[in-house]
Amino acid sequence: MKTIGKSFVVVLVIVLAAIWFSNWVIKKSYPIKYADIVSLASEQNNVPKNMILAVMREESHFDPNVISSAKAEGLMQLMPTTAAWIATKKQIKYDSSTIRDPEVNINLGVWYLRYLLDQFENDDTLAIEAYNAGITNVIAWQKKNPNYIEFAETDNFVKRVKKSKIMYDDLYGKDWERH
Repeated sequence: MKTIGKSFVVVLVIVLAAIWFSNWVIKKSYPIKYADIVSLASEQNNVPKNMILAVMREESHFDPNVISSAKAEGLMQLMPTTAAWIATKKQIKYDSSTIRDPEVNINLGVWYLRYLLDQFENDDTLAIEAYNAGITNVIAWQKKNPNYIEFAETDNFVKRVKKSKIMYDDLYGKDWERH
């Protein structure tokens, strides 16, 4: 009996360690980065924090210096012309050399997400589509077929962002606190 009890304890410890380790690995894959900036931008623009993190994760993998082949820059992958347009709309002073600064990039990108959510009546899917492919493309697609995304890249982007948002919701809850 003692051997069975010891074996049970060993198996239980191994199972609990495996669960803890897998949760640790998953959280490493879905980190909360730039928590203070994300929290403030979320509050100011009424955009869910986990949506912001999901977009950043899929756009830049949290690398503030990344530049895409299309020349989008920073954590939220903003096109320089879009960043300048957002700054004009927000009526703020903007220097294009700061586009990769995390605070600037996140604030402009989150404002743009709110703008897109407003344009599409808070439809997350359409806002994410427009964030990736442009509002004009999404409006055109909606006229052709409301369930159609013409660009495979955009379709994949939307799926990845939505999956990441679900993972953030599951791992941290919808209203995690600043660290």
